[in-house]
Amino acid sequence: MPKLKTHSGAAKRFKKTASGKFKRGQSKMRHILTSKSNTTKARLGKIVLVSKADTPKVASKLFESSRLKNNGPSKRKGPWEPSNRAH
Repeated sequence: MPKLKTHSGAAKRFKKTASGKFKRGQSKMRHILTSKSNTTKARLGKIVLVSKADTPKVASKLFESSRLKNNGPSKRKGPWEPSNRAH
């Protein structure tokens, strides 16, 4: 099976955060800025996170879906569970 290519348009628009979420820019900041208030322009200039509903779509374009799947409980043992090591 050939390697899967990342969607180049999505790669330019979305970046992954350290926690696994995706951040994106906002629209409506390219032209006709004179009719927008300074508050609106400041708010629209900020980076926001992709919504939970759209995250799987973005992840599939960037081929990050394997990390988003829930593969059951973690294999790490906490201090309350007995370890298998001999002391």
